[in-house]
Amino acid sequence: MADNTQTQVELLAHQELTHPGSIIGSAQDVSTWLSGVVHIFHANIETTANLAAGLDYIDVQGSPNATGNLWVSLGKYAPSTTAATDTAFDGNEAAGGSPPYVLSVATTAGKTAGALIYLKDAAGGVTESEWNEVISVVTDDTVTVADALAFAKVATDDHMFTQASRWPHHLPDLSGYQRIRVVVHHQGATGSDWRVYAVLEAATDFE
Repeated sequence: MADNTQTQVELLAHQELTHPGSIIGSAQDVSTWLSGVVHIFHANIETTANLAAGLDYIDVQGSPNATGNLWVSLGKYAPSTTAATDTAFDGNEAAGGSPPYVLSVATTAGKTAGALIYLKDAAGGVTESEWNEVISVVTDDTVTVADALAFAKVATDDHMFTQASRWPHHLPDLSGYQRIRVVVHHQGATGSDWRVYAVLEAATDFE
């Protein structure tokens, strides 16, 4: 039975982008690869809304050349313009465990079932911050999330932000590209600092 060899590479390391600013991700050679999906993650880490349409976006780009500056946009993704809400953890939360994963918070404002959230870790920085999805809430008491925490969270110090985003960008045929990269622009006159991460999962061989 034929199967694919899968390869994963980071196009953008998990990092903070101070507004205003841009990040040009490292180019990945895909000249011998078959197909892939770019998984993009975004989070606001302040409560100021992004208001500059067309100036704040994440762009997946491809190049027909192995070197040089010829790039074309394969897909642009714009975060929500709604201001994020921020609340501190109301109790210490351990990593791992068994479902349901219930987190104590000071307020549940802006947190609804299905919403993507960003858990900002003060001591661990981007290394121990993470995305998760809200399953249910008990008003101004708890938030139940889809997945176990990868890292423990500390009451008062660590925070939960709403209006996070995630997108898959499908690349069903890489034969027309030599390189792929991700570019982030956050240039609006009004905005908040972001956290971003992008990874390419590719089929690199077929056997």
